[in-house]
Amino acid sequence: MATEPQFREEIHFALIVALANLGEFESSLEFYQTLNRSGEPSRVGSWTTRSGSFSRIINFGGDDLRHRFIKACKDAKKLDHLLAYLQKRYEKKVDNPIIFEIVAEIYLTRREYTQAAEAYMLLSRLQPHNVRSFYYAAAAFE
Repeated sequence: MATEPQFREEIHFALIVALANLGEFESSLEFYQTLNRSGEPSRVGSWTTRSGSFSRIINFGGDDLRHRFIKACKDAKKLDHLLAYLQKRYEKKVDNPIIFEIVAEIYLTRREYTQAAEAYMLLSRLQPHNVRSFYYAAAAFE
């Protein structure tokens, strides 16, 4: 049985998706920001074995929410609209790292690596302590 905070989070997520599906991206992003804990470590996955080597998966607060949000928009055929809206926001020099994280991840899912790298570089300027943004920028440039 889900706990009350989990239930509340699922309701908020459903509202985020519903608003995005209606094209109400501003309202959707407001709820998204309420739930997002971007850059904060939230959980560490268990050790996994791959070809005899060990790896550790580290998820940060906001990762699951961002993945689910992008997938929901993609499934609803609203991903292009969301991307256009977010691009307009960051072209206005908005200093909101959440926007850059979403934009970068959308580009990664679309395999548009140069644009993803540029978005991650902008994110690294906003959050110099965010090591993952530097890593993803470098990885996208390869």
